[in-house]
Amino acid sequence: ELEWIRFGRRKMTPGRPVTFVVTQEFLDHFGLESARDLPGLKELRSAGLLENRPPPGHLPGPDGADDP
Repeated sequence: ELEWIRFGRRKMTPGRPVTFVVTQEFLDHFGLESARDLPGLKELRSAGLLENRPPPGHLPGPDGADDP
């Protein structure tokens, strides 16, 4: 709705997943020069914004593996 992201190209990997691209409106709103100014995964984890555990209510399968 805010037009902060748009569809990008499809990756040339199995399943051909689509990528997402931030728009100039997103960059302007957050005062960024480019998408390279966004924090990486390591920075997000150290800030406590990402967790390595599954979401609440998600139970692994009987052998300890997640069901597909």
